Amino acid sequence: MKRHLIWIIAGLLLMPLAIQTHAAIQSWSVTASSNNSAAPDGAPEGMAPSAVNDVMREIMAQVRHWAEQDVSGTWNHDAGAANAYRINPLIQPTSYVSGAIFRFKAVNANTTLSTLQVGTLAAVTIKKITDTDLVSGDILASGIYGVVYDGTNFQLIDDPSSSVITTRGDVIRGDSSGDAERLALGAANRYLKSDGTDAAWAVLIAASDTAAGILEVAVQSEMEAASSNTRAVPPGRVHNHPGVAKGWVVFTVTGFSQAAYNVTSVDDDATGDFGVNWATNFSGVHYTVVGTAEETADFRMVKFTGKTAGATELQVVNGADTPSDPDRTHVAAFGDQ
Repeated sequence: MKRHLIWIIAGLLLMPLAIQTHAAIQSWSVTASSNNSAAPDGAPEGMAPSAVNDVMREIMAQVRHWAEQDVSGTWNHDAGAANAYRINPLIQPTSYVSGAIFRFKAVNANTTLSTLQVGTLAAVTIKKITDTDLVSGDILASGIYGVVYDGTNFQLIDDPSSSVITTRGDVIRGDSSGDAERLALGAANRYLKSDGTDAAWAVLIAASDTAAGILEVAVQSEMEAASSNTRAVPPGRVHNHPGVAKGWVVFTVTGFSQAAYNVTSVDDDATGDFGVNWATNFSGVHYTVVGTAEETADFRMVKFTGKTAGATELQVVNGADTPSDPDRTHVAAFGDQ
């Protein structure tokens, strides 16, 4: 008998836990002394020893139900109709409790505002985004959905906003009521622009001195034309502008290049005679070359003695017009390449 009493006490201790968690073992009380109905629904004082096993079996069955409910959640397949969904959980609640969560697999898609009935309780309206009625397509056939009871309505846990998407490229925005609505894909080369109230597709405009917009990258022909004020210049095309040197070099008397751009080498042909070899050829011989010579001891002047598309010949002379090596020579070339 003592062993039986231990089992009964253990079972009664489990009862409040099951009820507090799911409030679904309808005929049991959270007050232990109130569970005194006739066995197996209770354990009255002085009950017959032959009834102890019935109470224990009932406790075991209810605990098993509770475990199944805990594992599967309040899940069930929909047994209702479109817009009026109904489920029958393993342990049916006697009332709706705020925070209670239920999940179901819908048989039918909804076409308008919808309700969910749990067991024999009254049907409750399903809302989305706090206080918005469902619209057609928020619940899809064979879709799995979750709801939570907020004390008045069921709130749809699963985001229904994706149902407003109908076409590849669609985006979702909030309408004037704050509900999700479809914004169809804009035309090519449009961007999503906000006016401070709504978002909409807008035409890309070119930037100017007075307007913000986009800048296209200038191609070589536009750089050579040097007329556009609405093109961006990438570093690799700066040299295509007619006002920019296509090549330049600073070299010593031995022909050693100290600094250069678009120059492959400098030839030291003789005293005061040098040849500059361009990395990228000019389009012809009609390009401009300028040069200066550095010399601390005497006057020096640079004379250009010949040009090809790929090289420029020059001579450095002193005040007597005699070829003479300077300390350093500077050469720059302008023209079309």
